[in-house]
Amino acid sequence: MEAATLWIALVAACAAVASSIFAFVQARAATRAREDALAAQCLAESAQADAIRVAAEARDALGRSADALEAANLIAAKAVREVVSWKLLEVGDTRYRLVNSGRIVAYDVLIERVSGWVEADDTEPRDVGPGDSLFFNAMGSMNSETPRAKVRYVDRSDAQATELENILTLG
Repeated sequence: MEAATLWIALVAACAAVASSIFAFVQARAATRAREDALAAQCLAESAQADAIRVAAEARDALGRSADALEAANLIAAKAVREVVSWKLLEVGDTRYRLVNSGRIVAYDVLIERVSGWVEADDTEPRDVGPGDSLFFNAMGSMNSETPRAKVRYVDRSDAQATELENILTLG
């Protein structure tokens, strides 16, 4: 029987060695899996930090883009806004008619002398709507240069009133 006991002890020892090897391989695989999980966690945390940074940059860029779009809209609105335009008609030898040929009202309009003799019918500023006119007389003399007049007016087509002027060369 001693041989049978010896065989049983040998098989038991082999089983113990095989179990030890199996346990070692499993422990090694678990250690590698743990290391891989830690590396993946580090990558995920790094990716999360990058995503937060990129989101903040995108938010800032969106804010700058919105500001730029708003500024572009203001510039475009100013470019297409209505303006006062003037048309000068000679209605006699020294008589002139200044017509608001634009599509908005010119406020506080006044015609003033720049050179030569210029005398406006209206001596106080007044509003001139589209199609409305102002009349004035102007002429030069033998000693003076060509008569010139200045039309001053206020443009209130945007949020702030802007005082403008145009020089008219007559004759």
